[in-house]
Amino acid sequence: MPVWRERAAHTDALRALPAETVAEIKESGVARIFQPARFGGCEAPLEAMVHVLSTLARGCASSAWVTAQHASHNLLIALWPEAAQRRIWERDPTVLVSGSLAAASGWGRRVPGGYMIGGRWPWASGVTTCDWGIVAASTDDGQNRVGIRHYLLPRAEFEVIDVWHAMGLRGTASNDIAIAEAFVPEAMTLPIDQMKGGDAPGTALNTALLYRTPSYMMFGVIQGSVCVGIAEAALERYLTHARGRVALMSSQRVTDYPTQQAKVAEAAASLAAAKASLLSICREVTDLIANGALPSAEQRAMYRTQAALAGRLAAQTVNALWDAGGGAGVLDANPMSRLFRDMSAAQRHFTMNWDVNAITYGRLLLGLPSDSAVL
Repeated sequence: MPVWRERAAHTDALRALPAETVAEIKESGVARIFQPARFGGCEAPLEAMVHVLSTLARGCASSAWVTAQHASHNLLIALWPEAAQRRIWERDPTVLVSGSLAAASGWGRRVPGGYMIGGRWPWASGVTTCDWGIVAASTDDGQNRVGIRHYLLPRAEFEVIDVWHAMGLRGTASNDIAIAEAFVPEAMTLPIDQMKGGDAPGTALNTALLYRTPSYMMFGVIQGSVCVGIAEAALERYLTHARGRVALMSSQRVTDYPTQQAKVAEAAASLAAAKASLLSICREVTDLIANGALPSAEQRAMYRTQAALAGRLAAQTVNALWDAGGGAGVLDANPMSRLFRDMSAAQRHFTMNWDVNAITYGRLLLGLPSDSAVL
């Protein structure tokens, strides 16, 4: 996306996506890659997200990150009851959906006809330009059972609190969502168990294999795809710069240094391995579902950990190139500075957090119960 690359510095300064970028997302339909075909969406296979999001991130990491949120939230909506899907997409299928799935940040309780909810949720990327929001909340079902439930609300029913002054991914507008108290009809809610793959209300209408995939398990592949794109952009920029660079102290061509050659080779190999791993996860999961199975608890944790490792390899790529680039990388005017900051921020997402995901997988490998309520 050359246009997004040219606009990346402006996006950073704006701390949100420019109106032109939002219009391009809607007009191109790129956020609709997982929207059901019955509403005009692409209904694309899982692998598509790796290629699409990594390509977009090569232009602008913030814009790709927000597009990833809109695309993944469309995937979630396809699981909701038909009434919810029609309410959101029937009038305008190009609407953008954002939100926050930090369930501990909100509360819910059953009331006649639906639920009352409230709370304040962080990290709602793209929330300043969305039309609808999804939030998750710890919910009392009225029968002394508490679990995680997801809620769909129009933009007018929640407040956006501007807190996003960040070191990286500055253009994502990952602000807070606040709701003092709001009523959500039953049809606009979905419990966590119906996001774990297999049967959900929406799968009766949307029958593609895509919609039988465990949602939370795949979030790491989505975020990891953006990380791969950031690293691809860093490698491209570094190679272009290094081929004409001369060391100021020795006047020697930088490409002649064996250390540079080794760093570039490590970066390229790490990046190739990261992308291959994400694509492999998509293929394996699709094959499992096509054969009538769902991933086991151990497989779910494994795929999330593999995605986190792919993100880690992408981050190592950027770090190696950052180290090889010398002092110029600290300047704001150098695009490598923004790529380094964007990757650093992306690695703080819970799906990219190595310790969190590796511990869950390690527990299962050792015969201990899972510590994850969402996988």
